[in-house]
Amino acid sequence: YDRYFFYIDPMSNLNSSEDHSEALYSGANDLIVVKQEEGHLKSSPLHVMVGKLENWETLSHSRQNKKAEIHVNGQKINEISVELGESGIAYLEGSEKTCKFTESQLELMKLNYGQNQALLVIHDLDVRIPFSIFLYDQSTKVILTDIDGTITKSDFRGFVGGHLGMDVHHEGVIELFHKVAQNGYVVIYLTARPIALDLETRKYLFKDL
Repeated sequence: YDRYFFYIDPMSNLNSSEDHSEALYSGANDLIVVKQEEGHLKSSPLHVMVGKLENWETLSHSRQNKKAEIHVNGQKINEISVELGESGIAYLEGSEKTCKFTESQLELMKLNYGQNQALLVIHDLDVRIPFSIFLYDQSTKVILTDIDGTITKSDFRGFVGGHLGMDVHHEGVIELFHKVAQNGYVVIYLTARPIALDLETRKYLFKDL
């Protein structure tokens, strides 16, 4: 059922107009693109952070103004250029410190319906950060769910216990979401967890899929 499940971090604690929240670890959310009835494409914003502790290159060199590439389904999108701020947050080059793609940029990606594999690549820092881009239309049936305190029995136990391999989810919740997916719904996971925990959160959510 992996094409029905994906994870998006709204980065609720990030002020996109500033660049002072130091990123120690790397992470990215997934991107949702919706094709409107008239054919236009609209998307959620992409949030990517390149952590200072990612590797020796990021630790020993400044991340500010380093250039990054966007790759979608194995193809580099030459017309899209991304750069890093001092704190490691990625922005579209020339934008007001945001990473929300325009319709023309989304069209360049030649997205397939459903899941598309994407990468942010910074050659100078030897960094590759994976994320997914999901393309749907306005008729797609969607269910939104929080993770901690909703799927899990409590905020604290869900956040800590899940990383320790403990069963912290409500009884029957896995079967519920499997049935939801089988009935054609897309499940969107929303969370206020730090974006640096995206890989660990995905492992927890999808380990049985």
